[in-house]
Amino acid sequence: MIQVAEFCLRPFTLPLRTPLATAHGTIRAREGWIVLLRDASGEVGYGEAAPLPGFGLESREEAEAALRAVGAELCKFGRRSLMTNLDHVDAMAKDRPCARGALDTALHDLASRLQGVPLSALLADRGRRRPRARVGVAALLSATGPSDLGEEAAAAVAAGFPALKLKVGLGNADLERVAAVRRVCPDAVELRLDANGAWEEADARERLAALAPYRPAWVEQPVADVEALARLRETSPVPLGADECLSNHASAGRIAERQAADVWVLKPAVLGGLRATQAMAELARASDALPVIGGFLDSAVGTWAAVSLAAALAKGPPSGLGPVLAADLGAPPRLETGHFHVPTERRAVHVHLAWAPDAPIEAIPCP
Repeated sequence: MIQVAEFCLRPFTLPLRTPLATAHGTIRAREGWIVLLRDASGEVGYGEAAPLPGFGLESREEAEAALRAVGAELCKFGRRSLMTNLDHVDAMAKDRPCARGALDTALHDLASRLQGVPLSALLADRGRRRPRARVGVAALLSATGPSDLGEEAAAAVAAGFPALKLKVGLGNADLERVAAVRRVCPDAVELRLDANGAWEEADARERLAALAPYRPAWVEQPVADVEALARLRETSPVPLGADECLSNHASAGRIAERQAADVWVLKPAVLGGLRATQAMAELARASDALPVIGGFLDSAVGTWAAVSLAAALAKGPPSGLGPVLAADLGAPPRLETGHFHVPTERRAVHVHLAWAPDAPIEAIPCP
């Protein structure tokens, strides 16, 4: 049972190690809010909300307003179950997925600490599974030129990452960039491509045919529309992934019904949190699609939550959770040979932040 006695909200800004070019523009830093929920017993839970312009989410101002309104409401209630609190968050922040995700994550974190179990174990118990102790990671490549990309990809392969992810849809240099990565990427390492919905349907058909010789594991969100994605999949020479068009349960249901994608990339930070994402992962599997837990250029708070969910799914491909920040708010999961290590012992918590409610958040340089 949880009794939220205190709600705190603090802004943060964290620079990326290298600016990341996407079809929606170049991202240089992550800005958002850390949520703290304190139980009457003194335990705390953390969540993170960091909307990005151009990704179909609420604005930062809308997210902040929702966080403050719902956080204040949670403090008015007595002792209630995790699920009852989550139901309340879902109802009050229905149209604010980033804010809902932050509060959902903070409540899950708080519940796991109160129960004395790792977050991954709390989530895995819903499916009566044992969580994994290691989660593979797809390294996100951020270099732009082919030569630099080849060097970055080679370094990621040498470091043991089981998958590489590359943004495409950035212009006419896509094939040259993909070829540079493929030259240093052995077949045992997945090559994932992400267009962020940049192409029109006819253009996407041509580009998918041109990309096929480079053997991508899949091309994520080649077009923005679900119906166009479903038509593309009927003749595509490579598997297709859904990401931005997976915005809620309704859209997930449409994708499942239309069998529009081979892979569902599921990001708790934009889907309303851990409970909603876990349900979508089960729907994906029931639809013979592959669920992949992804990140949203998260801080340690969001990364721990997503990695814990990936571990709770018990099996699956490498996650899309590679490190991208030059500074962070705390220690992310330990990354070794391309895998995150997830604590399994009792009393293990998913993130430690040196943050008192009345103190500012300070970024810690990443190694």
